[in-house]
Amino acid sequence: MVTAHTSNEPGKGRRAAQQPKATRKKTSRSAAAKPVAPKVTKRHFSDDEWYDMVATAAYYRAQSRGFEGGSPELDWYEAEAELEEQLACD
Repeated sequence: MVTAHTSNEPGKGRRAAQQPKATRKKTSRSAAAKPVAPKVTKRHFSDDEWYDMVATAAYYRAQSRGFEGGSPELDWYEAEAELEEQLACD
């Protein structure tokens, strides 16, 4: 059993001495220090960047079906919706 002592030294108070070191809960500093990535939204891109991203995605949608059927407008709307979903846009 660890006995409590009354010391005026920092960290040597009564509470710290009552519990053996082996039973103290260890805290992970790395878990608390992990940075949280901010949510990316459409607002993080300029209008030109967003236009280029959607245009590229729409092009690849059309290319995947061999540029047959569908419409450029539908490809655009679906590409934009897919990007917004992937980026968790508001």
